[in-house]
Amino acid sequence: MKTKIKNRIFVLAVGLVLFAAAQLAGVWAAQKLSLSEKIGSVPSVGDMSFSDLIVLILVAAVFIWFGIRFRNYGGWMFRIVMTIAVISGLYAVAQLFLPVLPAFILSLVLAAVYWILRNVFAHDLIMLFVFIGIGASLSLSFTPLLAAAVLLVFSIYDIISVYGTKHMVAMADAMIESRAIFGFVIPFKLVGFKDNINKVYSGGEHMMLGSGDVLLPILLSGSLIRVSLSSAVIVALASVGGFILMHLLFLTQEKRKPMAALPPIAAAAIIGYLAASILNF
Repeated sequence: MKTKIKNRIFVLAVGLVLFAAAQLAGVWAAQKLSLSEKIGSVPSVGDMSFSDLIVLILVAAVFIWFGIRFRNYGGWMFRIVMTIAVISGLYAVAQLFLPVLPAFILSLVLAAVYWILRNVFAHDLIMLFVFIGIGASLSLSFTPLLAAAVLLVFSIYDIISVYGTKHMVAMADAMIESRAIFGFVIPFKLVGFKDNINKVYSGGEHMMLGSGDVLLPILLSGSLIRVSLSSAVIVALASVGGFILMHLLFLTQEKRKPMAALPPIAAAAIIGYLAASILNF
């Protein structure tokens, strides 16, 4: 029993550090991107419209269907998309510190390192920077209201796809089988950080937090950068509170099974947004 409690505390602590780091650094990166003179093509507020969002959802739906329907071939697709996402996210962060060409070269090198060092620690560290880069870059295309709508829509979708159709569970299994896990892998023990990604599987000795659960809250907090830094930080901290709630709900399960993690996180982020708006932060 003591070992089980220690494992749960460890998972919560590690998950909290990774999630909080992604949210707060995402706000910082969004601010840097919005102010950086090096970035000549920083998106303008409102560049992302609702119709654009519908197209993205449809593309994502086709991607998920293909990955599940053709698992034998979908593995290569997952790995290709994963590589593109890793390079893009790393480049977005690297260009905050380096000129364009060195930043791109560094992102390629780190992407190669990611596929070579296939242990959980390297995976989570690279994913942290990827989420920061992608989340911050995309957030600048959203208005806060649209970002909040995205969180609401995808929360409903998360509930349906996990508990109803269960196709999100099938997609997660397909990604794990392809070893292209686009999310944080949180071990139950410290030694688990040394595990090879090939040892990670559903229901095993690791908990997984999907990319959407981490990225989507950054869309809302990052979109507030051009409105108020304090509002952005409040939403980021509220998201962290939602993560803690989600994790506590996950740990209270008698039998560990897939859970829709986004709804409590999204709800907390939206409440933080409303509170910041009402209080004029």
